[in-house]
Amino acid sequence: MKIKFTLFFSSLTSIFFIIFWFKSFTSFYSFQLHSNSSIRIAILADPQMEGDSRILSQGIYGEMNNKMNDLYYKWIANGIHNFIFPNKVVILGDIFSFQRTSNQEFNRRIERFNNIFELIQKNKSIELITMAGNHDIGYGIECVPFIIERFEKNFNKLNIEMNESNHIFAFLNNIPLDGSLNEIEKSKTWDFVLKLSEVTNEKPIILFMHIPLYKPKGSCPGDSTLDQFESIISKNAVVEQNLLSEENSKFILEKIKPKLIFTGHDHYGCIYKHEKNNENNYIFEYTLRSILGDFGGGFVTLEIEENSFSLNQKYNYYVSHFPFPTIMNITIILIWFLISFLVLIFGFCLSIYQFIFIKKEQKEKKE
Repeated sequence: MKIKFTLFFSSLTSIFFIIFWFKSFTSFYSFQLHSNSSIRIAILADPQMEGDSRILSQGIYGEMNNKMNDLYYKWIANGIHNFIFPNKVVILGDIFSFQRTSNQEFNRRIERFNNIFELIQKNKSIELITMAGNHDIGYGIECVPFIIERFEKNFNKLNIEMNESNHIFAFLNNIPLDGSLNEIEKSKTWDFVLKLSEVTNEKPIILFMHIPLYKPKGSCPGDSTLDQFESIISKNAVVEQNLLSEENSKFILEKIKPKLIFTGHDHYGCIYKHEKNNENNYIFEYTLRSILGDFGGGFVTLEIEENSFSLNQKYNYYVSHFPFPTIMNITIILIWFLISFLVLIFGFCLSIYQFIFIKKEQKEKKE
């Protein structure tokens, strides 16, 4: 009786594990995807890959933490490649956890990054766009030319404009906008903003940035975790900020008039409706949750489909969230499955032993 119960419990647990694992993988699948879309973009935020400093401070635990996060990111990246089939993959900045790393450490993290996104990078039909965050190039007070050059050499330009599917996809480095000691980079960024404002009536603009636009405090879940809500400015340069200034946010909304906005930086995620010229019309800003293993943020897809049934709305925009279990939850389930599997094997072996023993006893009684 005990053996039967053990086998039943272990089998049930194993089935639960398989369902959980299947559900995790099939979150990639298609109920939310649209086959008629002209473009599909997968968007990630804030991996913040750590390196040697974590290993030095935490030893083997820090090394294991880095490896677990890398595996977690690769699982997500490979799933995007194998099941989502995007035209583009966009990372909204904070690729790494610290901007002032040595070249040697920076190169080590680049190697890890290339390993994580290997399938996506090798696929010529997918374009990988990697935006800079404050942990990649620093805030305005520290984004020196050397750090920017190093980032652009290994990834791509900080400000990019792409014309596809009758849309303008604008990747804006908004870090210097509120103030920077690097006047050249600040000037380049403002030139890019002004250029976008001149073409806003030509095609709809989809805007990607690292730092979210200004919102009243309490608008997003992550606000309660902030010790400092307002930006810190020193020598006309940003030392630290969580949101773009209200003035520059208003300028972007009114002059660029983006159709949709995607931002990172926040870690907790938020969907916010910016009112458009005091009309009953809104610009949606999607601030993505970090894909760090502790946050389990997953990724977001944007699909654009031409709308042939409406004169007022030329395109349909579909934004879907694909969440993932956190590393901690995955670890707990794996341990649970391992214990159940061992119990199942033990019960099975015990059943065989008892079967042989009973057969032997029966044989002896007959003799």
